[in-house]
Amino acid sequence: MLFRSIWKTSDALSAAPTWTAVDNNASANPVPNRYVTRIALQNATGSIAFVTLGGFSGDNVLRTVNGGLSFSDVTGGNGPNALPSIPVRGIALHPDSTTRWFVGTEWGVYQTRDGGLTWLPMLSGPPAVSVDEVTIVPGSRRLLAATHGRGMWSEIG
Repeated sequence: MLFRSIWKTSDALSAAPTWTAVDNNASANPVPNRYVTRIALQNATGSIAFVTLGGFSGDNVLRTVNGGLSFSDVTGGNGPNALPSIPVRGIALHPDSTTRWFVGTEWGVYQTRDGGLTWLPMLSGPPAVSVDEVTIVPGSRRLLAATHGRGMWSEIG
């Protein structure tokens, strides 16, 4: 049985924050029933956000533009430049571009420059190794990737 849910709040700093189900696998269920690996917010209000998923499926990067009411697959579909159907363990959003994102996957780091229409492996990055985390160093354009057993990798993006 899968125990996964996504919740949000708009008053997190209050003494008693209110939580609303985005996906509770019951009345709210817009996300496929797989392990949620990361959630990333693209704007301060949280209306634009990403959810990445584990599993060997083709829709492991989802985007919402309405605060989680609905999600769209941004993996590029099934074409030759689509993100492979592999687990996605992390996502980093480029600080200067709303359409450039990086994901850490079972087989390395991939990037899109066109909002998820096409994805390509980072050829200058780590080899085809499991990447457990990707992040942009705050205040910079430096991408960091933490691999499983092959150390850390860094590149200015």
